Amino acid sequence: MRKLILIIFLIISSLSFSQDIDWMQKGKESTDPDEKIECYTKLIDAGNAEKDVYLFRGEARFSIKDYKEAVSDYDKAIGLDPDYIEAYVNRALVRIRLGDFPGAMSDCNKAIGIDPKNAAAYVNRGEVKFWMKDQDIKGAIADYSKAIELDPGLAIAYSNRGAAKTDLKDFKGALSDLNRAIELAPDDPGSYYNRGLVKADLEDMRGAITDYDKAIELDPKYFNAYANRGRTRSFLKDYQGSISDYAKAMEIDPNVYITYHNSCMIYFQEKNYAKAIEVAEKGLAVLGKHPELLNDLGYLQLESRNYDKAIERFKECLSIDNLDTQIDAKLGLAAAYFKKKDMSNSKKYWKQATKYVTPYFLAGSDDHLEFMEGYLGLWQTNMKTLRKVYDEFH
Repeated sequence: MRKLILIIFLIISSLSFSQDIDWMQKGKESTDPDEKIECYTKLIDAGNAEKDVYLFRGEARFSIKDYKEAVSDYDKAIGLDPDYIEAYVNRALVRIRLGDFPGAMSDCNKAIGIDPKNAAAYVNRGEVKFWMKDQDIKGAIADYSKAIELDPGLAIAYSNRGAAKTDLKDFKGALSDLNRAIELAPDDPGSYYNRGLVKADLEDMRGAITDYDKAIELDPKYFNAYANRGRTRSFLKDYQGSISDYAKAMEIDPNVYITYHNSCMIYFQEKNYAKAIEVAEKGLAVLGKHPELLNDLGYLQLESRNYDKAIERFKECLSIDNLDTQIDAKLGLAAAYFKKKDMSNSKKYWKQATKYVTPYFLAGSDDHLEFMEGYLGLWQTNMKTLRKVYDEFH
């Protein structure tokens, strides 16, 4: 996933009250978000609830991902000044993070209505258009372009436009924008990350790794940079480097399925099934009854010939209310019982799985197997068993 880069205003206030100026100054100078929040709260509690104080506290709360309270502070700032453009732009940012795209769009439009020359509002509206359910990439690019027209030195606008162009496969345009973004803001890790994604799409894997390296140098806790560097290293068969990157990504954010899956796949390719199973079980301990990871573990157990354990995992998946999960699990059960020479159960689960496949493909076509490969993802070696099942029961 590309870097989400949005604009948040940082206002220097000239608040008039003198008795609490030390709290204001301390809050602005502090690099600790919790300390900032404490300072601004003291000002508010003392009766100095000016709009800028709520804005500052909202920014501090945003930085620690306390999004709901950040929205509350921006609401209060807007309540004090209904034309407070900075609060609308900032609240739009938080609403994007919360997935409230209609609310974010409304805030951006309000900000633009107040000041049609506000480049930041166009950047954030571009992000709304990019991430909303009915994605409008061309509309997003138009907003980024408008921001650049208004402020040709706005690096974020170039970076985001470059990332959007990547989605349209305009790699030349994307590289041009991202190079410009890096010229304008050489310390922004997001632009290096986004350029790394473009280079990977262009199969310049070593160039991509160089950009991910730089992004990580600038932000040592950059989850996506580690995850994508791990993926890229696997293409270069640097499996140890890939495993190391996925482990670091899991340390930064242990709640993302794909890092467990990809790490399992590296161990799987090296036939280190015990380690792959260990990673999958670690993921389940964190994520709970995750359907895809349960199926991953089932196929790992199947590959390592722990057929009973594989069956146990696949049957867990049958209780999950998701058709894709259940089809995947039933294919796994068909294969596991086939390996155990329990042809009755193998045939039962094979028929249950393939009844969902048949309406989409001509009977007797090998497209059935291609369809199943799609469900099995990268567990391609298990297809050998399923082909035998196919030949037995088709």
